Amino acid sequence: MHIINFIHSVRATLRQQPLYSLLAFTVFFVPLIFSPTGIELYDTIKFPFFCLCMGLVFCYLARMETFKAQYHTPSVLIGSVFVGLTIVSALVSADKLSGFLGGYPRLHSSVLLFGLWFAFVLILVTQLSAERVKGFARVLILAGAVVAILAILGSYGVGYYGGIEQLLAAKPPRISGLLGNPNFSSMFLVGILPFVLVEAVENLRFYHRLTYSVIAFLYVWAGIVFSSRGALLGFGVGLGLVFAYYVWKKNIKAAVWLGGGGVCAGLLFAGLFASYRPDVLQTVSGSTDVNISSRFLAWDTSWRLIANFPWFGTGPGQFQSHFIQFLTTPVTQFFDDPHNLLLNTLVTLGIPATLALVLLFLYPLVALFKQYRMSVQPLTMAAVFGLGAFLISTNFNPVPVGLWVLLGALLGMVMAQVAHKTRVISM
Repeated sequence: MHIINFIHSVRATLRQQPLYSLLAFTVFFVPLIFSPTGIELYDTIKFPFFCLCMGLVFCYLARMETFKAQYHTPSVLIGSVFVGLTIVSALVSADKLSGFLGGYPRLHSSVLLFGLWFAFVLILVTQLSAERVKGFARVLILAGAVVAILAILGSYGVGYYGGIEQLLAAKPPRISGLLGNPNFSSMFLVGILPFVLVEAVENLRFYHRLTYSVIAFLYVWAGIVFSSRGALLGFGVGLGLVFAYYVWKKNIKAAVWLGGGGVCAGLLFAGLFASYRPDVLQTVSGSTDVNISSRFLAWDTSWRLIANFPWFGTGPGQFQSHFIQFLTTPVTQFFDDPHNLLLNTLVTLGIPATLALVLLFLYPLVALFKQYRMSVQPLTMAAVFGLGAFLISTNFNPVPVGLWVLLGALLGMVMAQVAHKTRVISM
């Protein structure tokens, strides 16, 4: 009954405004859509679907007589500089087509993607009033619950979409999840977990708290099923930030509940992780893990690329072609991404664009904490914690299109809190 009420509350929120509904549809379905005929490691379905969703958003905007735009001026300027530098990077790159449309071979870095992503963030800010933030957070929670439940079922052999064949053939098999890769699917849950925890604490009704507590348990269980070490670190960071927030607020009851939940999650991890990733426990202690050593090689090569292309990078989506040229050690695996968001941005877009992207994330956070003594919703703080935990996990994994959409949703929720100017635009 309470789950039905939860779904009805989400549905009621979506019916209020078509533009808001389109954005919620985008953030829910782009990460989850998949192709039954192949894996989604390279976003071959998610990226075109994101383009289609944003096209529908633009079409709706074009039909509006007036558009009430709410925005945070410094963030708009910083983001515009980032997109502008991305365009310059593509223009001076060796492969301009890939720079503008994406390629080599993952579609997660291009002028088209970053332009649509920033437009998504700006439009989302205009739609997230204080009343809609809660509904939007529930859309994210529901999407994460779908990913978690299907992953747990898949670990028992119940499922339709398998994902990466070589991972399924492993003993024991690893589930890729709807994001197409166990690392990506786990990172998706990392960014949303703080919302689940805050909702469990802030809801006054027992059954609502119980529902969110069960969802949080499913998130952690799915995180262990995916067994991404970088994402597991993100889970710990997210839980720790929410715990510290309620300790700072002197909400002892919530802190005890979160602390107990953390202990239970640790016990669950200790009991299940060895069964899902026995190879990790055997190799990490001896520093012979192939994944770790190959990523160190990718990071070392990335620094040489940065030294050779410091200002505008190699061009969006063109990491792999230059990675091959700058290798000093023969390898059997070629990287199309250094498995680190900051390094990938430095290599492909250059130092100025990377600084703009970092400022785009940091400036709204600084503005938010400056006005913290005013009314800041707990769910906005959950967005801050989710953003922090997610960015921690990006130090060890790529960020595909589905995760860029989640990143835009988290950033938009923070920017909506600090947006201080409103302008009515004639369409």
